[in-house]
This record gives sequence, structure tokens and C-alpha cells, in this order.
Amino acid sequence: MLDELFRVRIRNGLLGDFGFDRRGDITESPVTIMRVVGGGTSTRIRSVEGGVIERVSRPRASLVAGAR
Repeated sequence: MLDELFRVRIRNGLLGDFGFDRRGDITESPVTIMRVVGGGTSTRIRSVEGGVIERVSRPRASLVAGAR
């Protein structure tokens, strides 16, 4: 049953397209960089409404592997 889970591939999911590697770790997926501008004097962001997507980036697998 675990082998079946490792074969799952998600398309257009919340994290983008991804699957699982042989260790069960998520494969690389895109990271969305947003710019959110707050109003008033508070530094707390309560919503991303009105945010602007600056870019979508795919980090190199070596960057993720290096964090282990």
C-alpha cells in the first residue's frame, strides 16, 4: 500500500505539481513569491487579497536536499 502512495502524482494541487521520491519526501514543486502591501500602521498581514505575484520559482533539488 505504501508503494502505491509513492506512485501518486498530484497535478495542479495547492503546492503545484508534485509526487514523492523513494524516501517519501515531496518532489520539488514551485514556490510562489507574493508581494503584499499592508495598510495603516500595523505590520500584521491579515489577507493576501490584493497581493501581487512577483514570480513563481522552482528551487533546485540540491537546495532542498541540503536542508536535511
